[in-house]
Amino acid sequence: MIATLAHGLAALAPAVLYLSALVVMDSYKLVKLRAVLLALAAGCVAAAACRILNVQLLELTGMDLRVFARYVAPPLEEVAKAAYVAYVIRSGRAGFAVDAAILGFAVGAGFGLLENVFYLRDLGDAGLLTWLLRGCGTALMHGGATAIPAIVAQGRQERRPG
Repeated sequence: MIATLAHGLAALAPAVLYLSALVVMDSYKLVKLRAVLLALAAGCVAAAACRILNVQLLELTGMDLRVFARYVAPPLEEVAKAAYVAYVIRSGRAGFAVDAAILGFAVGAGFGLLENVFYLRDLGDAGLLTWLLRGCGTALMHGGATAIPAIVAQGRQERRPG
């Protein structure tokens, strides 16, 4: 029980703490908590959709799991995360690059959080180091990998509105 709690904290806390720090450090405070929570939820929805789609595609194609995980799943996941970011930027809900960064990180963090919940369920007997690496590495990577294109897209939107 204690090990499971430690595994869950190690897998989930880093992304939540980092996102919280981004929100607190935002000096302009233009991104409302509701928007951050919506972006986090959108990331969770993207993760759930990708999980379903990946399982179906893997069964349909009969690909080797390693090949699928290396070449098919990542582009699908990035597109799924980018969809909400595109919506946010296109609809003008991110006024500045820092807003896009926070909301983009929130989408990626939501994705990473739910993905880690899936892995906790599937690989619960893995050691604490696995969960530390998933929490500090993979979950933060999903946040950063979504925040960076969000910043770029917001910059492009500022230069060429519409």
